[in-house]
Amino acid sequence: MSDLNDSAQFTGPGEPRRLANRLSGALAVASGIFLSRIVGLVRQKFLAHYFGASDYADVFQAALKIPNFLQTLLGDGVMSGSLIPVYARLRAEGRHEEANQVASATAQWMALINTVIVGVSILLAPWVIPLLLPGFSAEKQALTVQLAQMLFPGIGALALSAWCLGVLNSHGRFFLSYAAPVIWNVSIITALVYYGTDWFGQSLPPEELVVQTTWGVVIGSFLQLLVQVPAVLGHINWKWGLASGSSHVRQVAKSFFPIVSGRGVVQLSAYADNLIASLLPSGALATLAYAQTLYMLPISLFGMSISASELPAMSSALGTREQISLQLRDRLQASSARVAFFIIPTCGVFLFFGADVLSALFGGGRFDAQAIRASQWALIGYSLALFPTTQSRLLVSAFYALKDARTPFRASAARVLAASLIGAALALYFEESSQGALPASVLGLTLGTGLTSWLEWLWLRKKLQLEIPDLSVESRLIVKLLLISLLALLIGFVLGHYLTDLPRLARSGAVLCTIGTIYIVCTYLAQVSTAREIVRRVRRRSTQRP
Repeated sequence: MSDLNDSAQFTGPGEPRRLANRLSGALAVASGIFLSRIVGLVRQKFLAHYFGASDYADVFQAALKIPNFLQTLLGDGVMSGSLIPVYARLRAEGRHEEANQVASATAQWMALINTVIVGVSILLAPWVIPLLLPGFSAEKQALTVQLAQMLFPGIGALALSAWCLGVLNSHGRFFLSYAAPVIWNVSIITALVYYGTDWFGQSLPPEELVVQTTWGVVIGSFLQLLVQVPAVLGHINWKWGLASGSSHVRQVAKSFFPIVSGRGVVQLSAYADNLIASLLPSGALATLAYAQTLYMLPISLFGMSISASELPAMSSALGTREQISLQLRDRLQASSARVAFFIIPTCGVFLFFGADVLSALFGGGRFDAQAIRASQWALIGYSLALFPTTQSRLLVSAFYALKDARTPFRASAARVLAASLIGAALALYFEESSQGALPASVLGLTLGTGLTSWLEWLWLRKKLQLEIPDLSVESRLIVKLLLISLLALLIGFVLGHYLTDLPRLARSGAVLCTIGTIYIVCTYLAQVSTAREIVRRVRRRSTQRP
């Protein structure tokens, strides 16, 4: 089989339009995610400025992660995997009334489940949180309980907003739901600035500022839900009732519970990471959070944007099983090439220029050189997971389109168990061997994520090949992208050596822009289809300007 780049070349009169449509959907998702992630980086910079890697930063990050299990269990991935395949297929078949019933009933079931879980979680928090964070002092545990109880209702609202995302994505409205978190981040930033500075006569001490920041999270959560509701109601004809007798609602539920189980396993892994991090030197939780913010940016921009835009199209594929299989194979191979195009150079930047990026984004205030170094080491392990994680998201979308939620669950469960065991062993070993050094400790924890992500991707691909024959990732394309990335990184490294007199932010910006420009130019000259489509779009827009 030829190179993926070659196989993605235009083979017929309709192929340019199909590729453009795919990129348009992914671009809409990526644009929304880009806005929310950029504002998220600003939020994280403010958090780093006001809290650094202190105990209060640990408490806030822990409190945010603990109720976040509700969003993880019932959030975007669950709605994408359970609602979209059923809802999009009904719409593709012209059965709009049944589609409306499925969407409405799913929302009402979600609201009911959310209410129960939020109430129970608030009641159990004082007993559960000390078990999850045994390394925290009694004072840190008490403050974490207080903040988590405040956060649960807001996180419940975020879980409901995932239903809005599922409906809007099925209608090809990708931008709004992925841009909605902007308002969540702005609410947190507003609370930090208003209560953390002298500008407004507040300047609260950290123990009070962290509480007011938590209220900003809660308010932002409800605003993120409410901003999407009018658009959703403009697309569906609302129907009251749980419709438990509907076979389509039962199909959503049938996919829902395996996906929730998989998400639950992932959340257990997050709790395991928190538990281990609480036993590591002070600041470990905050350090992991800063590295995760950067790590999740390319996963969201490239992995999530492309897989999210592909899922409704995959779910709408009609025909025999063989015909559907061929359609999914073509979409997966083209999408896999696009994801690889963006992720491979990003991984190189994180590995070789991670400290520069972290310093440019979060440097200042209490985020000092020691915090930058620890976050850089944590980022190394996460960087190793970038390629397999983003590729796995595409494969999971294909399994969901085939109405198979059990295989991704099994893969996720195995990865999470292995990551927790390996990460814990490496973190504790590195901590002991480095005599309690924070950078080595967090590196061990994130290496578990990096190593096991490769095992998950390889296993998912092997299983999907049983349903979709001839599914592969072309080695020629990967080698081509790797070589071009290394060339761009080398030139960037040399350039950075000669720009040492510039401020770090200016030097980092110049180096990263140079790396990106060289990569785009070289991949365009190497006939990589994604690069050519990007250049084609830029040229078209430049000619349309007055």
